[in-house]
Amino acid sequence: MFNKRSKLRNIILSSSAGVAEQLVFYITSFAYRTVFIFILSQNYLGINGLFTNVLQIFSLAELGIGSVITYKLYSPIKENNVQKCAEYLYFYKYVYMLIAGIVLLLSICFYPFLFDVIKDTSEVPGDVDLRYLYWIFVAQNVVSYLFVYWQAMLLADQKGYMLSSLNMISNVAQNLLKIFVLWLYQDYTITITVGIMLSALYNIVLSKYIIGKYSEVAERMNDGLSRSEKLGVIKDTMALMCHKVGYVVANATDSLILSKYIGISTLGVYSNYAMLMMALDSFMNKIFGSFVSTIGNMSIGTDPSYIYQKYRELLFLNLWVASLAGICYYILVNPFIMLWIGETYLLDITVVMLLSTHIFLNSSRIINSSFINANGLFVKDKPRPLIEAGLNLVFSIYLVQKIGLPGVFLGTIFSTVLTVGWRDALILYRNVFHRPVIEYYIYYLKWFMLSLVVGEGTMLLCSLVPISVIGLIIRTVICLLLVNVVYYFIFRNNVYWKYLQIVFNRIRRK
Repeated sequence: MFNKRSKLRNIILSSSAGVAEQLVFYITSFAYRTVFIFILSQNYLGINGLFTNVLQIFSLAELGIGSVITYKLYSPIKENNVQKCAEYLYFYKYVYMLIAGIVLLLSICFYPFLFDVIKDTSEVPGDVDLRYLYWIFVAQNVVSYLFVYWQAMLLADQKGYMLSSLNMISNVAQNLLKIFVLWLYQDYTITITVGIMLSALYNIVLSKYIIGKYSEVAERMNDGLSRSEKLGVIKDTMALMCHKVGYVVANATDSLILSKYIGISTLGVYSNYAMLMMALDSFMNKIFGSFVSTIGNMSIGTDPSYIYQKYRELLFLNLWVASLAGICYYILVNPFIMLWIGETYLLDITVVMLLSTHIFLNSSRIINSSFINANGLFVKDKPRPLIEAGLNLVFSIYLVQKIGLPGVFLGTIFSTVLTVGWRDALILYRNVFHRPVIEYYIYYLKWFMLSLVVGEGTMLLCSLVPISVIGLIIRTVICLLLVNVVYYFIFRNNVYWKYLQIVFNRIRRK
């Protein structure tokens, strides 16, 4: 029943399926958004982004227990302990029923303040009932918690590729149907309602499918954990909750601040940039985040020097791809949006530069986060995310009132650099690798400076190419070729690059 494939094969399957899932998702989402923009307006996009981020904040009620349960399942799966897996999932099920209730309660409490987070309610289209939309978004959120817990089994068992494949099919069906409904009725409320109903239905069907795959576990889900084991889960969950607060405040409050201080029209413009940022972030997390379960299994009873070697190999690849992603976004996003939906949807290049920096800072720490979560080290770093969250809110609210739109993103960057930018590595080097962390800081700073230099040089070259469809293709080719060729010549004798070449050759032979 449990996964017995090699670590390399699990990584290849999970990463490739995850990338395919994201490609399909964003191609169909892009098609849906294009139809959406040309039939409706940017204010509808702002409303969508606002509700999505409000409910993401309410998801803090989940406290990160999903990641804790996944982490706790690594050992019983490796030991083929079906009973212990069943006990964790039994506990997980009832905790999530409680969470669904808490999310509903938070949603009820926030409802009276719904209009207070919108700067100018006259920007809300006349055919939109904000109250109705709010409650159907809430319903989707609450229902998802009642069926999501079984996904932990697939992830802990290194079968994330199965989840990605099913998500891919669902995403195609949902987006195509939403496009049809939008084209047929040209009504925002009907389209959103249909999309939310489909999402809820998929969560129900998916849970039934996974139960069929792990029927032996499902049959034994009649008893929970011991009191000491429950306390262990709760202790780890409270530590991870702090991390989740930091992540949500850093990533989900930008839309609220923009709506409150700038307006939902600008929020609608920013939502297109945010969609492309999330696409890059999702690709990176699918590629590198899929390593977590493999890292978790590898870390059990393994020599720290071997773990450090694997970490440095993955970190090298992570920084290379993060640098490439940030540079490509910086150079290509404005020409792309101009050709896609027009000049009125463009943001200033200063804002684009800040967003690109945020992409690099966020995506370059995926491997660090993967090793921290896989080794259960989130318990070592409880106060940091809360400090990050507080700094982000203070900086962003202060700066948006002083310098406008760039202030929101500058505040996020400041809070990241002052907290997680140095803390993640310190936790890993102290507790897993037992090495001086200064070597990481120097290495990371070199990569950041290299990215700035290569990014500006590539921008100068690309600015000579006129903005057109052909021009965008040429700029894309220049970005991909120039950045990778420069990095190849700089790192061609690097030990980690040589190792990656060996891995790539093994993958090709498979």
